[in-house]
Amino acid sequence: RDAVGADVDLIVDGGIRRGTQIVTAIALGANACSIGKAYLYGLGAGGQAGVEHVFALLKSEVERALVLLGCRSVADLSERHVTMLGYAKKSHSESATNL
Repeated sequence: RDAVGADVDLIVDGGIRRGTQIVTAIALGANACSIGKAYLYGLGAGGQAGVEHVFALLKSEVERALVLLGCRSVADLSERHVTMLGYAKKSHSESATNL
């Protein structure tokens, strides 16, 4: 989000297969997520009922993640809800000295 600013709609497109991935993307500043792969898996496996099942699973996973994070809605999500393994924000001067 920092790279594009707040005036640009940020849509994560690709690789979303779980509700927790949707929560992570929104917490990091995305406005929306495309779920083409999950939708297509559901369609291929069960037609319309399969797609509806995928939507129900994703909704359930998002709701569970929000509860576990102590959030009432996705509007409450922020970067502080995400832990990036192996990543620590460093100032530019710290990064330069570690090269």
